[in-house]
Amino acid sequence: MSDTAGTVRVDAYVDPGCPWTWVTSRWLAEVASQRDIDLTWRSYSTAIRDGHGVPPEAPDDLRGDAVAVHAASHRMLRIFEAVRLAHGESGVDALYTAWGQRLFPDWRTGCRTPQLAADCLASCGYDAELLAAGDDDRWDVPITQSMAIAHTFGGPRTISPTVVVHDSTTHA
Repeated sequence: MSDTAGTVRVDAYVDPGCPWTWVTSRWLAEVASQRDIDLTWRSYSTAIRDGHGVPPEAPDDLRGDAVAVHAASHRMLRIFEAVRLAHGESGVDALYTAWGQRLFPDWRTGCRTPQLAADCLASCGYDAELLAAGDDDRWDVPITQSMAIAHTFGGPRTISPTVVVHDSTTHA
C-alpha cells in the first residue's frame, strides 16, 4: 500500500536464474531509484514450481542447462532468504545485483561455477557461513510462502518475474 508520503511498495517475485527476470529487475531498480518506489525482491523458484525438472515444452538442447540453472538458482534463493534474515532487504538487493552481474554474461557457464555464490557473498562483505543456507532445505519454507503469494496473482504456473504493485489497489 502507498504510505502517506506517496511511496508505492512493489514486490518483485524473482527466480535469480532467469535472464528475462534479470533484465526486468534492472529496469525496476532504475525506475525505483527515480520514483517513490519501495522495491523488494521476493523469492520465486521455478525449480520448485517445475518439480526440480524442466517443463516438457523445453527444447531438448536446453534441458541440461535449464536443470543446472534451476539448481543454482534454487540454492541462491535459499541464500537470499538467509541474507534477508541477517542483513534485511538491502542485503538481498546487493546480493541479487552481485549474482546477476556475475551470472548473466555467460549464464550457461556461470550457473555451473561452484564458487559463484561464495564470490557474490564475499563481494557484498557477507559472512561466508551464509553459503551453508544454499544446502539447507529449511530455507524452502520462506521461498514457498513467497511463491504462494505470487500464485494468488498469476496462478500456480505463474512466471518470474511476477511484479505486485501495492497502491490504491494491489495488482500484478
